Amino acid sequence: MLSESLSAFSLRDAKRLCGTLREAASGLTKKVYAPEELKDLPTDFDARSEFPKCSGVIGHIRDQSACGSCWAFGPTEAFNDRLCIKSDGKFTALLSAGEMNACAPSLGCEGGYPVQAWRWLHDAGIATGGDYVAKREMTKADGCWPYDFRPCAHHVKSTKYPACPEARYSTPVCVRQCHNARYPVSLKDDRHFMVESSPYQYLSVNDAKKAIATDGPVRKDLSSSGF
Repeated sequence: MLSESLSAFSLRDAKRLCGTLREAASGLTKKVYAPEELKDLPTDFDARSEFPKCSGVIGHIRDQSACGSCWAFGPTEAFNDRLCIKSDGKFTALLSAGEMNACAPSLGCEGGYPVQAWRWLHDAGIATGGDYVAKREMTKADGCWPYDFRPCAHHVKSTKYPACPEARYSTPVCVRQCHNARYPVSLKDDRHFMVESSPYQYLSVNDAKKAIATDGPVRKDLSSSGF
């Protein structure tokens, strides 16, 4: 049963936001837990309450705007959550899905490959930067590269946000300096790296559940077709 908001979601809205391009899973590190490790999995799990020091990071909802950048958002956000968890809540800055969208080797707002995003996190690292902020209003708290596009109302009337444009935005240019002139660290020095050279591929639902319960959120694609 569709919610009222989703029932108004048009085909055009759906196409604009679908940005994950399919790719072969070869070369990924397969993660399989031993049977005894999969015993007593929780029947429900909320990472915000299980990792309370990181609830603000984990629970933060981003808006990709009129850009097919979901391929960049998923890896950036999952890595962001896990980095906070691994630091025991000491690292709570938001990481830049905007830089990932503009600079990682994919097609930006026209779509991309999540595995390439993960490899970018290992090879190049990622800068800080949260939601869209107008340049004149940026402060150092907004990080190096805030998201490039303002939130928009995707498929409902809104008094808070303007309607999304009919066409996707063009991919921002990848530049080698912070967008935020008030941020005191250079883009070169504001790097946060994934240690593993390859993301894990979980081969079962229970493997994924165990990973989430142990280490925090994972990225998941949804396959859509028929349009």
